[in-house]
Amino acid sequence: MQRKLAFFLLLAIFVASISGCAAFRRPAPAPGPTAPQTPQVTPNSQVQPTVADQIVQMVNRMTGVKASYAVVIGNLAMIGVDMKDRLSGEQENQFKDRIAAEVKAKMPQLAEVW
Repeated sequence: MQRKLAFFLLLAIFVASISGCAAFRRPAPAPGPTAPQTPQVTPNSQVQPTVADQIVQMVNRMTGVKASYAVVIGNLAMIGVDMKDRLSGEQENQFKDRIAAEVKAKMPQLAEVW
């Protein structure tokens, strides 16, 4: 009798483990959104220069400038300049002020130029 009981008990455990419990089954995840399509740029399309690009071109034309970088946020422009020659502290400050003044004069829509 105990052998039959043990056999049926093992058989019930085996069947339960194979079939699984419906309460623990989770539905398959729904497919997520696909990646957004990026617009294709054709070689003939013209890209308009941004305000930052215009500032960089303007500052690069100044004498003593090796390279420049600009970031524009709203009406605030931040300009980084690599100079050809090393300047003393006072000369460097005068050079920075000259760059800021010229950029403000040519682009009055900017409230602050650093």
